Amino acid sequence: MHDFRTLLESKTGFIPRTQAQALRGIDEGILNAEFYVYRAVNVHPIIEEPWDVNEIDRLLAKEDLDLETTAILMIVFERMILNKDKELALFAAESINALERRYLARIQILKKRFATNSSKKTIRAIIHEYKVMGRLFASRPVLGDFYLHEARRFHERYADRLYDPDEDLAVYIDTLLEIKDYTVAANILGDAIDRYPGHERLHFLAARLAFIQRRINDVIRHLERMNPDKNLANHADVQQFWTRGTCREQ
Repeated sequence: MHDFRTLLESKTGFIPRTQAQALRGIDEGILNAEFYVYRAVNVHPIIEEPWDVNEIDRLLAKEDLDLETTAILMIVFERMILNKDKELALFAAESINALERRYLARIQILKKRFATNSSKKTIRAIIHEYKVMGRLFASRPVLGDFYLHEARRFHERYADRLYDPDEDLAVYIDTLLEIKDYTVAANILGDAIDRYPGHERLHFLAARLAFIQRRINDVIRHLERMNPDKNLANHADVQQFWTRGTCREQ
């Protein structure tokens, strides 16, 4: 068996940084196939130190980077930016800015689309992107709150068109809870539950607000209105925890 270092030897001096570069190098006969495997498979979790900057760089290059991976990268960058190594800290700062620009670019594309086709779907997509940015930058309260407030403002601007209990009202209430505007959230929730008395997600949000305000009896009351046979955010377990299995039958 070849030594690991020998397997990853590049006679031309070309070292691929991405899977695509490694694959092209193999096609052109200047790299071993092991380079592609090395770039394609990462056995070291990106969140653990020592950080694999090449793997992080590879992930950042992906256009279809999923939200969960992006959130993990943000955690890594927030830690990395405090590192004594100035180059590593600079890499983290530039990466955070790159991710922010990526999401802002998405919003700009959606807003241009909205200018010619003002559909509910586009409005909801813009709100979603703002909320995602608010969560990604949660460790930076000023920036995170700014994007959450943008989500709120955009919703309120088109509130007359956004009245679906799942896709609109629940999302709006969730935003209000995240920015800690509990008074408005309580008013909207009251009206929404009056209009949709059997809607489980609204009761779940009401239970969440009641817990924040330490109204434990109301937490239980709203959870009892939820059907434990449905797997809404694993609320069967939540309901069991709060009510000790003594929920009234619906």
